[in-house]
Amino acid sequence: MSEIDAVGVDEFEIAFDVTVPILYAGSAEDVVQIAALLSERDARTRGQVFLEVDSADEIIKLPAPGRVVVTWLIKDVSGNGRLQRAVDAWLSEMRFGAGDTENPLIVWLSGRSEVIGAR
Repeated sequence: MSEIDAVGVDEFEIAFDVTVPILYAGSAEDVVQIAALLSERDARTRGQVFLEVDSADEIIKLPAPGRVVVTWLIKDVSGNGRLQRAVDAWLSEMRFGAGDTENPLIVWLSGRSEVIGAR
C-alpha cells in the first residue's frame, strides 16, 4: 500500500467500502481491465474514470455505477499529457494528496509509463 491508502484500516475493508471513492485512469489498451474493475464495484460507488484514446472512434459505452463519471480524453497530437493533467486536476479538486491519511481513495493507474508519468 502507498502512503495515500495507508489509513490504518484493513486493505480488504477499504477495497469494498462503497464510501471510499475510486479513481481509475488508463488508455485504450486498458478499457477491458477498467471495465472488469467497474463491474466489481457496488452500485453506490462514487468516483472518476479517465481513459485516453487516439480518436473518438475508440470511445465506447462503458458501464459504470451511477455515481462514477467516465471521461474519455482524445490524445493531444502534441503529446502533451491530457490524462496526467486530468488525474492531477481531479486529485487536487477532491483534495487528495501525498500523505493524506484522512481521505482514503482506491486508485488504479495504467502501468504504461507513457500513460501516467512517474512522479
